[in-house]
Amino acid sequence: MSFGIERLPASLVKAYSERRCAVFVGAGASQAAGYPGWDKFLETLIDRCIEESRLSDDDAANYKDLVGEAGKYLTLASALKDKLGDVWDQIIAEMFYDDPKDPADVHTLLPQLDKLSMVITTNYDTLLEDTYTTALGRRPSVLTFNDGGEMRRLMLQRKFFILKAHGDAAKPGNGIILTTSDYRKLSRERAYQSLLASIFTLHTVFFVGISFNDPELIVLLDYLADTFEPGSRPVHYALIAEEEINAVERDRWLKDYLIQIIPISSDNDFAEVPGAVEALLRRSEADDGAAE
Repeated sequence: MSFGIERLPASLVKAYSERRCAVFVGAGASQAAGYPGWDKFLETLIDRCIEESRLSDDDAANYKDLVGEAGKYLTLASALKDKLGDVWDQIIAEMFYDDPKDPADVHTLLPQLDKLSMVITTNYDTLLEDTYTTALGRRPSVLTFNDGGEMRRLMLQRKFFILKAHGDAAKPGNGIILTTSDYRKLSRERAYQSLLASIFTLHTVFFVGISFNDPELIVLLDYLADTFEPGSRPVHYALIAEEEINAVERDRWLKDYLIQIIPISSDNDFAEVPGAVEALLRRSEADDGAAE
């Protein structure tokens, strides 16, 4: 998990030390633990449609032809959710809750970062809250987009919480954000969107386990980019595999999303992701020791 402490931007370290840092955990962290990525997720949904007699074999083949086309993930997900209808919540629970996985390294490291203000994720599984419960001996506050009032209270009191921004597989009946219509509906929840904007205004967000191919992340970032005026929020930071982004794209992410890319290697199953989390912990501990 080697990652040089000197590679962490000073502003990120300062924000963490001052308890103004949130970590955003992307789909890559859950995939490292064994949960499906987009392609496998969609293939499983197609197979369930066949099992439930919601798709013919010929229609299923047409659906499978679309798997792997990043720009069509949400369109395909919307169609499959409509097909599955009454069994949708059951399938989400089976995939992301009833079949628990062991946490990845990044999950086990996060509870050690005791100066984080919150952890945010668009993942549905319960890896984060389960790991925090094991590490701390108590369950943290776990919120979704339905919990705007509680989110506001915890933010005002500066109490730690986990925000599952697109829903919770443990409570699929409360809503899972996945399709284009789901995102449109969520965009009309003004109170929640205002709180989400406040998070990115008042905190430096450190993105880990993310990919440019994750449509849920892009939808969220596009919303935030449309919400803010230039210079109205801090720069955020994201670990991205160096082969996934070039210099032009790095500049655009900084300009369009106010996210500074920290290039990492994808070697050894992205070992530098937990390495960077561990480096942030070591850097903060070193700074604390020097201040004493």
